[in-house]
Amino acid sequence: GRQALSDHCAAKRFNLPALRADVLGRIVLGHKVIDHERVFGVNEQPFEAAVVYEVDAHGLIAAVWFFNAD
Repeated sequence: GRQALSDHCAAKRFNLPALRADVLGRIVLGHKVIDHERVFGVNEQPFEAAVVYEVDAHGLIAAVWFFNAD
C-alpha cells in the first residue's frame, strides 16, 4: 500500500545520497505509466529497470511495480 511504499523509499532508497534515475523511455497506456530507467547510486554500477506506475482518477500513484533487467 501507499504507506509501505513510503516507508520503503524513505528508509532504503531516498536516503542514498547518489541516487538518481534517468528515464530512457516512457509509455503511457490508460492509467498505467511504464518507465525504462537507468538507476544510479544503489549499486556500484548503474542498472536498468522497468517501473510501472498505476495512476488513480485523481492523478496520484495508486500502485508501483519494479522489474530489474537481471
